[in-house]
Amino acid sequence: MTKYNLGSETPQSRNPEIEALVGRYLNLNNDEIAKLKHWFSKEASAFDVATLASQESIYYGYRRFREEHVDRLGLREWVVIASIMIAFLAASVAAYALIE
Repeated sequence: MTKYNLGSETPQSRNPEIEALVGRYLNLNNDEIAKLKHWFSKEASAFDVATLASQESIYYGYRRFREEHVDRLGLREWVVIASIMIAFLAASVAAYALIE
């Protein structure tokens, strides 16, 4: 995983860069996408994300990026969902066996 040395920059001072990247989302390379993912997951506050989301000029790129990289269920989430479903099924079978 690539680590980004952002120096003394704060997430707020990087917002113009982040806005520019989100605005041209469909034309980003892998490093730029990784930078956006890092910003969303490690640096941005809820206020930063809300401020970004409110920018009408980049709304389309913001929605696409969120749908494709932030809001998707990953492998970990699917494993948790499957585990809960299996546990529920096992508990149901056990309860049914006790009733019989």
